[in-house]
Amino acid sequence: MSCHQHKNFDFLENHGDYIIALVAQPNAGKTTLFNTLTGARGYVANWPGKTVEIFSGTVIHHGKKLTIIDLPGIQSLHTSSQEETLTKECILENKFDAIILLINAESLYRSLYFILQILELTNKVVIAINKFDVIERRGFHINIAALEAKLGVPIVTISALKKIGIGPLMDRIMDLLEKKNEKAEKFKIDYGSLEEYIEYTQKFTNDRGLAIRALEGDDYILETLNEKGRNEVRRIRKEIEEKYGFRPEELIAMTRYKIIEELTQNAIVKVNVAGKNLEEKIDKIMLNNWIIGLIISLGIILSTLFIAFTINTGFPLNIIFEELGLTELANIIETYNLGGIISMIFSTLSTLTQNILEDANIPTWFIDLTTNGIIAGVGAVLSFLPLIFMVNVVMALIEDSGFMARMAIIFNKITRIVGLTGKSFFPVGISIACNVPGILATRILEDDKERFRVIVSLPLIICQARLIVMIFLLSAFFTSPLAQTGTTLLLYTLSFSLFLLASKIVTKTALKGQEQELILELPPYHIPSLRVISWISWERSKSYIIKAGKIIFPASIIIWTIMHIGPNGYTPNPNTAFGYIIGNFIIKAFNPIGINSWEIGLALLTGILAKEIVIETLAISFATENPLEAVKALHLTIPQALSLLTFIMLYTPCIATIATIYSETKSLKFVLLNLLLQLSIAYILSYIIAYIAMLIL
Repeated sequence: MSCHQHKNFDFLENHGDYIIALVAQPNAGKTTLFNTLTGARGYVANWPGKTVEIFSGTVIHHGKKLTIIDLPGIQSLHTSSQEETLTKECILENKFDAIILLINAESLYRSLYFILQILELTNKVVIAINKFDVIERRGFHINIAALEAKLGVPIVTISALKKIGIGPLMDRIMDLLEKKNEKAEKFKIDYGSLEEYIEYTQKFTNDRGLAIRALEGDDYILETLNEKGRNEVRRIRKEIEEKYGFRPEELIAMTRYKIIEELTQNAIVKVNVAGKNLEEKIDKIMLNNWIIGLIISLGIILSTLFIAFTINTGFPLNIIFEELGLTELANIIETYNLGGIISMIFSTLSTLTQNILEDANIPTWFIDLTTNGIIAGVGAVLSFLPLIFMVNVVMALIEDSGFMARMAIIFNKITRIVGLTGKSFFPVGISIACNVPGILATRILEDDKERFRVIVSLPLIICQARLIVMIFLLSAFFTSPLAQTGTTLLLYTLSFSLFLLASKIVTKTALKGQEQELILELPPYHIPSLRVISWISWERSKSYIIKAGKIIFPASIIIWTIMHIGPNGYTPNPNTAFGYIIGNFIIKAFNPIGINSWEIGLALLTGILAKEIVIETLAISFATENPLEAVKALHLTIPQALSLLTFIMLYTPCIATIATIYSETKSLKFVLLNLLLQLSIAYILSYIIAYIAMLIL
C-alpha cells in the first residue's frame, strides 16, 4: 500500500509513505512506545464516523516516512467498548501496511491468545515484546528464535521505557514493508474436526481467518455476510454444538490454548538468579576496576575457547603434552579428537564406496567424483562441525550467565576510542564463530550509522572457518609449539586491531555521526540453563549445516569438475584441466614472493564461496581425505606460509557474508567498500609480512 492508496487516512495530517498500526492490550506500555517512536510529537484526530480519538505521529527510518497510529487498547477480539470495537474493525478490515503488536513480557501467556487471534487474520505483523528486561531480571528466558519459527512473524524484544531495541524494531518493520519476510500464508492452526466447517464457511467469507471469526459468532463478521451466508453460519454453529456438546468458540479456544501450552513449554525457561549481595560483589570486582575486569573477561574467553578447541581438534593441549614429554598422549589427543574421528569416518566411507562402485563396474570418472569430490570435500568440511558447535556453546555459556553484558561495559572503554559502543562487542564475539550471524547481530545496535560502521569492519574478524584453515597451515608448516601459538595470537591481535582501525577510519570519513552512549540492561548472574544454551548454540550452528548442504555440497562437485574437465573434455590429470589454468592465472599475484602453486590460486578463488573450501579444494586437488597431507604437499617456505596465511585470514570471508551485508544494508556501495577494504588490506599486509619474515628468518 503506497501513500497514494491511503485514501482511508486522509483525515490524518501529512501521513507518510506507510501507515503502521500500534496495537496492544492494556498495560503493555503502548503510550510509552508511541512517544519513543514519534518523539512525543503526536496529533489527535477523530476517527471518521466515530467519536473515538486516536493519536498519530511520524517517524523517518531509512529515508521512509512512517505514520504510526496509536489505536485504542484491546483485550481480545471479543470486544465490549466502542474504542475496542474500532481497533478490532481496523484489524479485520486489514487497513494498514503493517501492525506493531506490542506484548507485555510479564503476561506473555495471556498475550499469546491475542497473538494467535491476530495472526490468523493477517501476517503483516511485527511482534514487540516489551519489558523484556524485567522478566530477565526475574530469571525468565524466552527462545525468540523458536517463537518466530512457530508463529512465522518477526519478534523483537524491547524496553520502550529505556529505549532498548527500538532500532531493531524499526528495521524489522521495514523488512516487512519491503516484503523481505512476507509469508505466502497466514498463521494456520489445525482445528481437527472443525476444519470441514471452516472450509465450508470460507466460501462465504473468502478468508480463513474471517471464517473462524464467523464460526466464533462474531457479529461484525456476520453482518458483512449476505443473508444466505448468515443463515448457513448459524446453522453450522448449532450443528457443531449439538454434535460435540460445546459451542464452536469453546472448541476453538481449547485448541488455541493447547498451542499456547506447546509454545510456552518449549520456549520459556525459568532459572534461579544470584542474590543481590552476590551480584553486587561480583560487579564490584568486574566493573569497579577496569584492568581487573578486562583481565577476567579475556581469561573467561580464552579458557572457554581452550576447552572447545581441545575437545574438537586436540589443539593446543596436544602441544602442551608434547612439550611435557608425553608424546604418546599428545598423539592420542591429536588423532582421536572429535574432528579427527569424523575425518576417519569419511575416509572409511570413501574407501567402502570406492570398492562398491568398482565392483559394480561404474565408470572411473563417477567413482572419482563420488569419493575424491563429494565425500572428500563434504567430509573435510563437516569434520569442523563439532568445533563450531562447541565454540557456540561456550559463547552461549558466557552470554547466558550474565557475564557477556558486563564484558560489553568493560570493552566500551576500548570501542569508544574508535566511535563505537561496547554493544559492538556482541557482534564481534559472535563473528569469532561466523561473520554471518555476527553481521545479523548488529541489529542490537540502536544507531544505524554505528551499525553500518561495524558491518563494514566486521569481516576483518577471523571466524571459525578461517581458524580451521589457520590450524592446518600452522600444523603443516610450524613444528614449534611456541611458533604455532605465537602466530595464532599475532593473527588474532592483527585481526582485532584492523577491525578497530577500520571502524575509526569509516567513523571519520564515510560514516560520520554523533557518538552513541552505551544503553544496556545488566541481566542478573545465574547458572546457565542447558535448555537456553542449546537454543542459542543450535540457532548459531545450524547455519553452518545449511551452508554445508546448500553451498559446500554443490561446490564439491564444481571444484572436482573444473579439476577434471579441460579443453579436451574429461581428464584424470589436473594439469590439463580448467582448474590448472584458473589457478595459474590467480597465483601470478603471489609470484613475486615465490608462491607459484596453481592449487593455491584455485583454493583462493573457491574460498570466496566458503573459507572451509580452501582446505577442501586442496584435499580434492591432491586426492586425499586428510587435509593436513594436502597442505604439506604445497611445500611452502615459512615466509610464504605466513604470507598466504595472512591473506586467507583477511580477504573476503565468503559469499554468504557478502550476501548478508547487502541484505542488511541494502547498499551496493557498502558491499563494494567491504570487498575493496578486505582485498586491499589482505594483499598489502601479506606482502609486508612475507618480506619481514624473509629478513628475520
